[in-house]
Amino acid sequence: MLLTPDGLAVAAPTRFLHQSAPGLGLSSVDRYLLDSLGNMFWTDAARGADTGAVKRRGSTGPERQLASLRFPPVRMIRSGVMAIMSSMPFGKIDAWAPDNRGGIVVVRSTPYHVEHVAADGAVVRGRDREVRPLPITPDDRRVVLDERRRDFSSATSGLSVGSALPEPTIPDDFWPATKAPFARFAVRAGPDGTAWVHRAVGIGTEAAVDVFDAAGEYRETMMLPPGAEIIGFGKRVAYVSVPVAGTPGPVTLQIMALP
Repeated sequence: MLLTPDGLAVAAPTRFLHQSAPGLGLSSVDRYLLDSLGNMFWTDAARGADTGAVKRRGSTGPERQLASLRFPPVRMIRSGVMAIMSSMPFGKIDAWAPDNRGGIVVVRSTPYHVEHVAADGAVVRGRDREVRPLPITPDDRRVVLDERRRDFSSATSGLSVGSALPEPTIPDDFWPATKAPFARFAVRAGPDGTAWVHRAVGIGTEAAVDVFDAAGEYRETMMLPPGAEIIGFGKRVAYVSVPVAGTPGPVTLQIMALP
């Protein structure tokens, strides 16, 4: 369903987009995203795989694969009576976002660089950007484990297995020494062809956003309040969500002027 600026719904035909491939096991759609041209994009990957692909279907043309992606390694971790498929925390990953021109912007962590993939599949690759590796601290581990405990508790709510459910754990040898330069879903595409990448930072420190131009070349790093996130763009402005200090959930929306 599409909504006009005044909130009215625009009827659109239903389209079949995804099906598990017979004989290849279960597959997983990571998420669906739309651009302003009416194209739909999604990440397609086999469950538990460390690679996948971004695909597009819509007004720009028939279904097409635009880019391949790398995900963090996945391991089956046993904890008591449960076996949990877990991805490596802070592992190397690729992120992407639609560019509202029928293509996508992709940011890769190894080596760290940006690629602009046009609607026809043509790729413009920027130069590698050298960044200082950020070590994983005990506080980082605590935050990750707390998040996974919440997810695990929600996923197993109401299950009866005859005994108390174990706490999710992550073996020491499954933690990397340093963080990837950025996290999943870290990139936003600006209206002028720029790419905005939320960098991995320490807990409680200012948010750092690397800005790359339409050729994939690094332009500057912008600093935002701790926990802030760019969620969209308007005419010469960026919309930024900023957590309310001292509260776990609420955020404020701020408007940041762009040069």
